[in-house]
Amino acid sequence: PQIAQAHAGTKASPHAPLAADALFDSASCQIKLGRFEKARAIYQRIVRDYPQRAEEARRARKRIGH
Repeated sequence: PQIAQAHAGTKASPHAPLAADALFDSASCQIKLGRFEKARAIYQRIVRDYPQRAEEARRARKRIGH
């Protein structure tokens, strides 16, 4: 449910100040579930859509081996 809520929120308000935070939370959940490819895709989305958070997303993606 938390993952679905995060994605729904970012689709409804992609430019909201907390949208990138919701995506980071979603990626974290994916990692905890062992879904590393999905987490990498979310981090890539952050890099693409939220340039102000791109470096943070790149570091997180690197920690999971991408």
